[in-house]
Amino acid sequence: MIGELLNDRYEIIEELDREPAFKCYHGKDRTANREVYLRIVDSKIQDESDFIDELRRVVGRNSEIKSGGVERFFGVEDNKGSTYVVSEYSPGSRLSTRLKRLASLSVPVAVATVIEICEALQPLHDAGVIHGDISAHTVMTTSTDGVKVLTPGFWKAFAHSEFAAHQMLKGMAPYLAPEVTAGGMPTQLSDIYSIGVLMWQILAGRTPYHGDNAVQIATKHASEPVPSVKTVVAAVPDALDHLIRKCMDKNPLKRYSSLGSLLNDLRQIQDALRFGKKLAWPITGEASAEELGRVAPEMNAIDSDPESEEKRVKKEAKVKKERKKRSEDGVPIWLSVIAYMMSIAFIIVIGGWMFFRASQPKSFAIPNFVGKNIDEARKEMREHNVTIKEVRREPSDEFEPGAIISTNPTSGEMIKENFYINAVVSSGSKFVELPDFRGRDLAEVKELIQSLDLRLTDQDIEYVRDRDSEPGMVIGQVPEPRKSVERRTAIKLKVSNGNERVTSDGRSNVSKNYNISVEVPALLDAAVLVRIEMTDDRGTKTVYEDNNNPGDTIEEESRGYGTEVIFRIFFDNELVKQITKTPGDE
Repeated sequence: MIGELLNDRYEIIEELDREPAFKCYHGKDRTANREVYLRIVDSKIQDESDFIDELRRVVGRNSEIKSGGVERFFGVEDNKGSTYVVSEYSPGSRLSTRLKRLASLSVPVAVATVIEICEALQPLHDAGVIHGDISAHTVMTTSTDGVKVLTPGFWKAFAHSEFAAHQMLKGMAPYLAPEVTAGGMPTQLSDIYSIGVLMWQILAGRTPYHGDNAVQIATKHASEPVPSVKTVVAAVPDALDHLIRKCMDKNPLKRYSSLGSLLNDLRQIQDALRFGKKLAWPITGEASAEELGRVAPEMNAIDSDPESEEKRVKKEAKVKKERKKRSEDGVPIWLSVIAYMMSIAFIIVIGGWMFFRASQPKSFAIPNFVGKNIDEARKEMREHNVTIKEVRREPSDEFEPGAIISTNPTSGEMIKENFYINAVVSSGSKFVELPDFRGRDLAEVKELIQSLDLRLTDQDIEYVRDRDSEPGMVIGQVPEPRKSVERRTAIKLKVSNGNERVTSDGRSNVSKNYNISVEVPALLDAAVLVRIEMTDDRGTKTVYEDNNNPGDTIEEESRGYGTEVIFRIFFDNELVKQITKTPGDE
């Protein structure tokens, strides 16, 4: 599918990792001139309308939540019988891929990563959205924006497809809280349990429970004690070990009550690591009796009750008596154990499927929204928890700007509550009066041209020498200002290069010396190879490359050409930061 154009808008550039029920691609939105992430629904479930409808509703809800650390969604589209999800593209790698390459992360880096994950999820929880599928595969580590949490709430859509639910359970099992696999619905507390599992994995390089299949793993989550990560990584502080076990407590009420309280303790641990302080457990508030009992290892515990030994002997005798009674009844102990484990597995499988089968909402007829302002229509649908999604704007001489031209489904059709309605909205007349772009910055003009539904390409921008104008300032336009033109008309601009000339091949000769400062984190365990690359109008070149110790600061000066210069910083050939500078920067 590489090179294919979806809806005459989204160009598929490259294939990415698969996700449950989706084929994933890196694409280019030609209309908005931005890179996008495209998830095309698997052909096996393209015709499952309940799944598609719920997917639209989930994406619509997510698009209303503002969180810089959560994947931003633009909508659900259809192309020749295929449904696909459009979201922002963030260059980077999934945390699962990074752990495969590095095995595990150092304690300071692990704590910082989990803090970013919690900060990203907090706006979701504040809005009442449960992620439901927190794992190393749904967290992206990017080079510029830090952590990005992917596919929040998608489990609700997967609940409406047996195939999708089966695909999703394979990846969810290592992170699912016991109450969820037992049939409960995901909650904020089950998200916190998954964060605890993910912390364990980031530090140890593997998940805490192993099994040949999802049922075996879920059984261990439900029945086995929470293992201490210190048994695998001795460098983990006691306070962090107890924090993880609190997140993974079998009883949801004994976990952290919110992401806010978890974040508070994580930040205190982060400060202690930075400044070499020691933390006692509990970090804040009062611990329960069970927590206090876990602070010291059981081998070193001293029981002050003189009768404790006698109680222990009586308890062991009682257990032996019960075991003997079971054997005398004619049922071998080993057979009882197998029957018990099979019962647990059966409950987990049935409960897990019940978790995906949400109750069916009520149905009602769609009102006639044609001609009504989209904001008014959205208010009307709030009582049914229905989202009206603006899929595109079209010019119309009949309807005012913002009025609905058509909906899909159409008025009178029966839909369920919690549904998702697509609406085509009027952008007003197909003609627009051109503003005067002269004297404005090029970036501002580009945004204005896009908002007016006009076209501008790089080939339509001519850079010219002009002593009286700042570099990047628009000094001429075609068509001229105040002229009435049709939308989608191509605009040509002349942009000042200041007092600099343009080379014979058309490249800008604007140049400036740029200072770049890079600090190697003091928390790193060893020296790293630092490389700085600069991309300007004349191409990409390496301006610095050398080994540096933790805590080193690198100051580099380099001359860049053009109206935009990009510096990329690599540690051991892994991109860690990208900085964009322009001639107007200090």
